[in-house]
Amino acid sequence: MADLGVLDVLVIGGGMGGCIVATRLAEHGVHPETGKPLRIAILERGPYFKGDRDPQPGYGIPFRRKLFTSVAQDSRENTRYTMASGFTQDEVDRGIRQRYVNTRRGDASAIGGGSLHWNCNTQVPFDLDYGAYAEETGVDWTAEKLRPASQEIQRLFNIHGRPESLLNPGDLLFRDSAKALGYNVIPLTIAKRNCIACGFCSLMCKYDAKMGPLITHLPLAEKLGVQIIPEAEVEKIILEKQGARVVAKGAIYRHQGATESVMAGKVIVACGVFGTPPLLYRSGYGRRDVLGSDLIVENSNIGKNVDAKVSAPRIQAVFAEAIHDGEYRDGSFDLFQDVHPQGYFDRLQMNFRVQRLAPTPDALARGRTAPEFGREHKEFMRQIYNSQGPDNATRAAQLKRGGFGVAVVRPSGVLGVMDAYGELQYDRKDPVLLRRLKDGYEIGHEILKKMGAKAISGSVGEVSVRTVAGITGSCRAGSDRSNSVVNSDFESHDVENLLICDASSPPRIASRGFGSPVAVFATYAAQRLVTKYFS
Repeated sequence: MADLGVLDVLVIGGGMGGCIVATRLAEHGVHPETGKPLRIAILERGPYFKGDRDPQPGYGIPFRRKLFTSVAQDSRENTRYTMASGFTQDEVDRGIRQRYVNTRRGDASAIGGGSLHWNCNTQVPFDLDYGAYAEETGVDWTAEKLRPASQEIQRLFNIHGRPESLLNPGDLLFRDSAKALGYNVIPLTIAKRNCIACGFCSLMCKYDAKMGPLITHLPLAEKLGVQIIPEAEVEKIILEKQGARVVAKGAIYRHQGATESVMAGKVIVACGVFGTPPLLYRSGYGRRDVLGSDLIVENSNIGKNVDAKVSAPRIQAVFAEAIHDGEYRDGSFDLFQDVHPQGYFDRLQMNFRVQRLAPTPDALARGRTAPEFGREHKEFMRQIYNSQGPDNATRAAQLKRGGFGVAVVRPSGVLGVMDAYGELQYDRKDPVLLRRLKDGYEIGHEILKKMGAKAISGSVGEVSVRTVAGITGSCRAGSDRSNSVVNSDFESHDVENLLICDASSPPRIASRGFGSPVAVFATYAAQRLVTKYFS
């Protein structure tokens, strides 16, 4: 059992935000009175896939490669991380689910958070994104203020575009066709180093090529003395009333079958957009409609104002010739189209992706393109990945297919709400949202025709919401408690010594990529904390 003592900083949650803010505080901060290094600990409810040596991007750590085997496959089937529905039976019977996306992320927690399973298609916030943040809540984040943090993450995560020689013919065809129609496309950037292009990004990278705090920050954090306590689930934050004030003093958590407590001068919550609101609720901090008589400190914005990138089903297209060779390639292009001059809200994000072969043999064997089990199926599996083998009609057909993606970034007409379980209810039939998706479908059909597609699926007039992703804002930053939970320095409006620094903090999502923006904000949060309290 770890004896944490009294800490200067307790970080709850070892994901993208928590790991980075802890590392940078340990690196640059000191106790203001003694000048000694800060005592910092991270409590994380999930495991720590720790290597036995420093990371080697592109090669990996043999010991950790064993730990990563089939982790994602297990989590897909395991219901341990799902939560009960927030809908009543009456709401289910009345078809509320048909209108509202009701979702709870099922990803297992782990040290490193989402950076373990993300695909690394990401970018630091665009300059105009900061304008959207300020427009929404008055937060004083600007591109200039966060430039050093952005540049740091750009460098550490090795965010870059792929050269043309590594792209698919379909990617280049999309770029050239969109430009010919007057649209501006930009390269899709990735956060990888020495990637061997195995194609199993979402199953955790065994070669340490995917950048994230597990690779870029935690080795330094441990050398600087940050205590990392995995498999320690925090039950609640200790809130102490001192007259009219409420002060965060520490946390109560479960570790190795025992209930423990730890006290700290500053408590930073970094449990993610889905995890932070429920923890605050369990601590008595949140909305009255959720907590009722358990309310200690009220803030009506906790779990509300949830933003997202909302996507429609891809427009499928078939071409006369092959548009890719079946190999894994992760670069491409994005197209943004705006109806508002600043590009703050209702941004259309569009792209074209070739239809890859299933990355795992088991998925391909059970997929719709495979024949019934038997000799024909056996021959299909033998030849489908063999680009040098005999003529294979199924493989040839796959190489001629692609899909056009349409999403709305920062929809102006709808924000989601989370319940006590951390489930999101998001209106997928908002008329403004559907109208923008329809605009995207029209552009998609136009570009696909220019690309020479011989068959295009779906009607321009038929549009629906398929996914709600990139969730953010459930404890957003802003100018005051009337529209937000924390201030521009990530400090709670209502509870002293309590901060929130994770994907729940940004008032709106960034135009592209969700992991890197959180990394930028965590880097900036550490800079602000060092300046105000730890120098």
